[in-house]
Amino acid sequence: MNQLLFYQKPEPLNAARHRGLKLTTEDPDFSFAAGTNSIPLAVAEFPRAALDFPIVFAGQPDKGASPIVIVGLKSNENIFVDGKGAWLASYIPAFVRRYPFVLAEQPGSKELTVMIDVTYKGFSVERGQPIFVDNDQPSEFLKNAMKFLREFHEQAQRTREFMQELKNLDLLVSRQFQIAQAGKPVFTLRDFYVVDESRLGKLSDMQLISLSRRGYLMLIYAHLFSLANMQKNFSKLVETLKLPTQAAAD
Repeated sequence: MNQLLFYQKPEPLNAARHRGLKLTTEDPDFSFAAGTNSIPLAVAEFPRAALDFPIVFAGQPDKGASPIVIVGLKSNENIFVDGKGAWLASYIPAFVRRYPFVLAEQPGSKELTVMIDVTYKGFSVERGQPIFVDNDQPSEFLKNAMKFLREFHEQAQRTREFMQELKNLDLLVSRQFQIAQAGKPVFTLRDFYVVDESRLGKLSDMQLISLSRRGYLMLIYAHLFSLANMQKNFSKLVETLKLPTQAAAD
């Protein structure tokens, strides 16, 4: 997972350096997410994200594939961010919501440091939520942001465990997604992985019980259910753009 996707100039948050900095939280601008066609997702988000986006898996299963939501057909496109920076879907992935903050490892250390993207135009010294308060202490706003970052980091571990189980059971297969018009495929997305339903159906009762007890079976079906969003989200876009009959998504 590319933790620094969206971040143009990340730097460690420092009370001395960022004293007086504030963050505007009214009418948030999501323009920072407009230039990507996929967004990383944690497994805890599957049930809710599945209502809005197709959830697939990117990367090679034997080298650490990870879940993402597809938000555009072209590599620099997100159809859920409009020209004014508004988010158009009802669910906003946590990867997007944590911006402009992020936890990142510093070179040569495994300790996590809170960083901010100083290019985000929601930062100012005039209005918004203060980052630090008296005596350079974290504000309640920053404490809540840091709590969210820690929870997101913890969810990343559960996501890795889920992906390892899919690998162990050999459930992932490469698929092409075809967007159809009038019953004919006019656009093809490639290089994604999904859970193969036939392989899932061949698991033993004990394997299925184990998946169910850990909450993994629900996640798998949320993923499979979400794939219907591929056609629903993008068929009208294909017709409007008059895209070529074959294309590969990055």
